[in-house]
Amino acid sequence: MTNNERFEVRIGGTGGQGILTTGVLLGEAAALYDHKYAVQTQTYGPESRGGASKTDVIISSSEIDFPEIIMPDLVAVLSKEALRKYGKPADQSMIRVLDASAAAEEGPVHPPSFTFPILEVAIKELGNVMTANILLLGVIVGISGIVSLPAAELAVETRFAKRNLSLNLQALKIGFAMGLKNRTV
Repeated sequence: MTNNERFEVRIGGTGGQGILTTGVLLGEAAALYDHKYAVQTQTYGPESRGGASKTDVIISSSEIDFPEIIMPDLVAVLSKEALRKYGKPADQSMIRVLDASAAAEEGPVHPPSFTFPILEVAIKELGNVMTANILLLGVIVGISGIVSLPAAELAVETRFAKRNLSLNLQALKIGFAMGLKNRTV
């Protein structure tokens, strides 16, 4: 990140997918472990499970004077509903990270859009769909480089110290490797 650079991330999915936790972890990795400034906000529908939810994270090398997203640099979605609500390209330079199941209805996906089998990997390789949000965090970190992998690992370790730590760290590393193959910066 260069001086005064602001990077805006919008993460969307369905309530119950851990989207809000993903945003909190990204913000914590930036602010607590990479010593950047970060702001995280969240929105979810009246149905806490099943409705669309999103979290916005702004990361900057300088103080953040406006805590709302102006134009996302990266949008990541895990569901078709989130793609419809939050994932339409607003700008040619906006990076989109899409789960393969969400992207299926959209047809061909072209850069700067990237499709990853996040939900499939969570179920088939990790045996737990609840790891999808941590896989997504890894993809975001890998593809953008906005926070370091060690910072993301520390955030995950702090959050999951007593439950499923090793599985979540494995998910983070798998997601990071998937994203790193497509690093944009």
